[in-house]
Amino acid sequence: MYGWNQSKLETALQGLVRASGYSHDVEVVFSLTKNRIIVRSDNRLSRMLSSTGWCIILWITLIYPFIWLFRRFAPHGGGRWDVVGGAYGLVEKEPASEDDVPTDEQPSLAPRVLLTDEGLMRVHGYREGEWFRKWEDRIRTAVVSREQSNVALTLEGLLDG
Repeated sequence: MYGWNQSKLETALQGLVRASGYSHDVEVVFSLTKNRIIVRSDNRLSRMLSSTGWCIILWITLIYPFIWLFRRFAPHGGGRWDVVGGAYGLVEKEPASEDDVPTDEQPSLAPRVLLTDEGLMRVHGYREGEWFRKWEDRIRTAVVSREQSNVALTLEGLLDG
């Protein structure tokens, strides 16, 4: 994930929790979950090797090492698979022109345009402040009510949209 100023958001969240009357230490951590995607070819051998039971049987019979060698080195075995990375941009910026600057007649129809160090940039995405304003009441309610749960907070029933 990139595009947000996470330290600024952490500071704002810590301030919100302290302003809600919580007097103990506050630590804000953004953790990513389910950050792996496994891709396999669509054939009978791949589906069989995805099953833990079949892998155990093939290891016990010492067949699995030969299948692994075949899959890794044979031209029709599927080849070698490498790990790749991906990124999710929470905010994306692209160069903008003077024509993109909103006018007084239609400010809400124009894209967001900011003046940055790189010049005029058109901004797409969800900004930290928008996220914070949307979640502020829910977080404050959880702190005041001393809510404790292993389940992630939701906005259900708190907002109309």
